[in-house]
Amino acid sequence: MRLRTHTFFATVVCGALLAAFAAAAVFIWQAIAAVPGTPETVWGDYLASPLPAIVVFLACWSAANIGFAIAACAEAFHRTRSGLVATILVAMFIVGLGITAGFAFLPSRPTSLALLVTVIAFPLSLLAMTGALVWAISRVARWEAPRPASALWPESRAQHLGSNRPGAPGTSYPGGPPFDVLEPDETVLTYFKSERTPEPQLLIATNQRFVRASILGTDRTFILEQAGPGQLAGARSERVGRDLMTTAHFHDHPVMRVVGGDPRQSRAFAVAVTRLTRSGQLRR
Repeated sequence: MRLRTHTFFATVVCGALLAAFAAAAVFIWQAIAAVPGTPETVWGDYLASPLPAIVVFLACWSAANIGFAIAACAEAFHRTRSGLVATILVAMFIVGLGITAGFAFLPSRPTSLALLVTVIAFPLSLLAMTGALVWAISRVARWEAPRPASALWPESRAQHLGSNRPGAPGTSYPGGPPFDVLEPDETVLTYFKSERTPEPQLLIATNQRFVRASILGTDRTFILEQAGPGQLAGARSERVGRDLMTTAHFHDHPVMRVVGGDPRQSRAFAVAVTRLTRSGQLRR
């Protein structure tokens, strides 16, 4: 999920649609069920009153809001603290088990009590999701502020950089991957390319950042993720089963990995990156 200012509205609509489908599915299930249920319970009154459907709708919407809130927290940290992200995802799993258990007991609960609980839970979940999204959007925006060009698609980058784009007349770099992602005054120190996937993958070390990118069908480079040069800790080339893995390691950032490629080039790239981190050529 890419966090942008329109995310809140899209997330609200998504949660409402999920809840509406769930309420409709329960209605169909009740209509063909052999056991009608006990009167004055959510299951027993589902066809006789609109209140049980409202209970299911609000309960499912609240559950979706909680999931989106936790996911927003994970998105906010995944660029810098992978360990914390793993903890958040484990917490999300545990919360999901608790919500599932709650839904298991919901059909036998009195309709009035279940309605009261969901009416209270829904606005609280909506507030929690709103707060988490606003905070996560703000955090991601601060992280990406020094790197605005990375968010642009290749076509937009060409318009944005104009004559300063590598490959344009008067520049020292030829056009095409990986040089078409360079900013003014940025140079490629070393890079590795793998054509294992339909869209070839690149690991690029420049004097200003470290990038994992793919080459689109238009022969343009699209940045998938990047890290500051000061975060780079080294690189490794190794065999995992039958696959060749070229991996860059970072401080406070998830690893970047490319599968496949030439083994000799992979080893040379790993050695070069490790030497760069020790030599101080990367700006910190």
